[in-house]
Amino acid sequence: MAWDARNHTLVDPFGGEQDLQNKILRCVGVPSARFREDALRILRGMRFCARFGFQPDSLTDAAMRAAAFQLKYISAERIFSELRAMLMGDYITDILIRYPEILAVRIPEIFPCIAFNQHTHWHDFTVWEHIARSVGNAPKILFLRLTMLFHDIAKPSCFTWDYKGGHFKGHAVKSSEMANQILLRLKSDNDTRKLVCKLILYHREIPRTLPAVRRILKDLNYHEFELFLQVLDADRLSKMKGDPENRAKIDRAEELFHICKEQNLCCRVKDLAVSGNDLLALGFQGKQIGIVMNHLLESVISGTPNQKDKLLSLAEEFLL
Repeated sequence: MAWDARNHTLVDPFGGEQDLQNKILRCVGVPSARFREDALRILRGMRFCARFGFQPDSLTDAAMRAAAFQLKYISAERIFSELRAMLMGDYITDILIRYPEILAVRIPEIFPCIAFNQHTHWHDFTVWEHIARSVGNAPKILFLRLTMLFHDIAKPSCFTWDYKGGHFKGHAVKSSEMANQILLRLKSDNDTRKLVCKLILYHREIPRTLPAVRRILKDLNYHEFELFLQVLDADRLSKMKGDPENRAKIDRAEELFHICKEQNLCCRVKDLAVSGNDLLALGFQGKQIGIVMNHLLESVISGTPNQKDKLLSLAEEFLL
């Protein structure tokens, strides 16, 4: 479409104005030819749909699916750029549910998740539908939406079955590892990759006690912990029943987090009242120092006062 400023008319030889009104995504000319020219247009079309709530017409839809294999030949940087923009759309859940096979051309780890029945009363949807819903239920923050896209990616490979139903033991750790490899392939920046992997690693459990919150704060800073709480809620909301009991648990975890923050509780080695130099003076050497410092931190988290004399006394016990 173009605007004719001289005659004050819209030039619209392909009916674009009507398609915009009807929220129809349609290629100009032969769709397959347009995607042969640049296969990235497939992801761009998905991005338009995710952002504006459009639906491809039948010919465009069929051509997108048929030409998806050509995405193998597009650079990782261009793929990741479109994926990031797509994930921020208001209608991303619909697009993820509709086109998982297209995304799986460059992220083959998606394939096993499609139509994978979780066989558990905790989940009402397949692994992929749960993932798609969790992306849409997360706030429009790229870290969060990438986290939700990959948070359960390892579930099919971790699946076991017994008389109680399906189980996915260890899936958070493995999903974090898989997300790391996927984001490396997609040429993600390191800060994004590392934060997404950390959030995935901790998404499995809602911390219920002050020590449990403090142990997570050993690895996450305050801002990252706030993102972690949003990951937990996006996960909760992506089950059919929404699990109000887990919402209460998340609220409690948030209360405990604010206690840590307001009281400036010791949660990291650097917050201890003793330093590596103090341990050197006691006679510790090399790797011993790191091991003992972590033991001292765990003792403080468990209730030992963060006082220099008490911690040095405790450290001396390791020399015996």
